[in-house]
Amino acid sequence: MQRGFRLALAVWVALAGAPGANAQEARKPRIESLHAEARGPDVFMRFRLYGALNPELASKIEAGL
Repeated sequence: MQRGFRLALAVWVALAGAPGANAQEARKPRIESLHAEARGPDVFMRFRLYGALNPELASKIEAGL
C-alpha cells in the first residue's frame, strides 16, 4: 500500500508541475481532480484534463469519430 501511494504521489507531482505566474501559462492544459487508488500492486488514477483539446476535436471524440 505504501509503495502504491508513493508511486501515485510521484505521478501527481510530475503531472501537476508548478502553477504558472503569467496569463500565457494559465492557458496551457491542466489536470484537476486527480485521484489515485492503490489496489494490490496496481495504482488506478482518475483525473480531468482541461484545455488540451480544441472544440472541433473534442466534439469529434464525443461523437465517437
